[in-house]
Amino acid sequence: MFSTNRPSGGSFPTGTIIVKEGFRPGKHFVGLIATMRKLEGADPVHSDWVFVEYTRESANGAFDEGATHAVCWSCPIRSETKDYVFVLGDSLP
Repeated sequence: MFSTNRPSGGSFPTGTIIVKEGFRPGKHFVGLIATMRKLEGADPVHSDWVFVEYTRESANGAFDEGATHAVCWSCPIRSETKDYVFVLGDSLP
């Protein structure tokens, strides 16, 4: 996930919501919405982030929940030491 700013201290506070949109290859509409929501006690192993991904197949189609939990946190796991959030300009392992 990307954000333009990281809070001082490096961790995002409870209540933070981060949203990423994605375009399908060769398509001209948003086909993916990925969300991270920090809820106290939700998932202490992953810094209490709740990950959900929504997808759709057409510009006028409804979004359906496509993935949650392990499927979603497997992407930002490389930024575990940065509270699971990629910030523009970060170098990742």
